[in-house]
Amino acid sequence: LNVTANMMFVAEDYAAILAELGHSRSAARLLGAADALHERSGIPRLAHQEAEIAGAIAKARAMVSATDWKQAYESGRDTPVYDVIAHAYAVTAP
Repeated sequence: LNVTANMMFVAEDYAAILAELGHSRSAARLLGAADALHERSGIPRLAHQEAEIAGAIAKARAMVSATDWKQAYESGRDTPVYDVIAHAYAVTAP
């Protein structure tokens, strides 16, 4: 896989980790950034990756309002994936 694909997987996996830790908005931003990158690159999310992150993402969505999720998700879509990953780390690191 190329760097773009790897960044999508990193963002998705990090979103799932943060979702499990209760950082729902950061998870939504990461997922939005990854989804935008999928669309721009034409590389679809792999079925096994979707299955791997689905439970954690569902958990995160259930923890915030639909409006909050959409706002964070759209913010991620409008921000380069590298920046979203760096921001997520900055706001969630111990």
